[in-house]
Amino acid sequence: MKKHLIVLFFVIVFQSNANSAQKYSGKENSLGVVVGEFTGLIGKMWENKVNAYSAAIAFRGLGLHLDYLWHDKSMLSPNNRKLLTIYYGLGGELKETKRSNSLGFRGVGGIVYQIEKNPFEIFGELAPTVRIIGGIDVGVTTLIGARFYL
Repeated sequence: MKKHLIVLFFVIVFQSNANSAQKYSGKENSLGVVVGEFTGLIGKMWENKVNAYSAAIAFRGLGLHLDYLWHDKSMLSPNNRKLLTIYYGLGGELKETKRSNSLGFRGVGGIVYQIEKNPFEIFGELAPTVRIIGGIDVGVTTLIGARFYL
């Protein structure tokens, strides 16, 4: 069951936006690692120059999250170099552990540093989450990570 959910997750994330990504000639796809409550793999697919989908899968138990993000490159970038970007968005998360299962909604806020002239970026994010299945619960997920653009 766990393997089927993982495969389904990545098929939905990367297939659902394949046509939109082809319209945007920038960096469309990235893969990386995250450390935090969701320690695992993360992927990002751009829809246009402002919006992207982000999805992660955790190594411990089964943890998935999928977010729709908006990016603002104008706030923190000195000299119009646009290496530092703020992003925010909405999404959902699914967690399965030995003790419980949960499903919830999350708001996401983060900051990305694009390493100049390299296909790498590092980022950190906070995601306040309201879990509605598996017990009502409110929490904050914190992540740091790095992605490589394909």
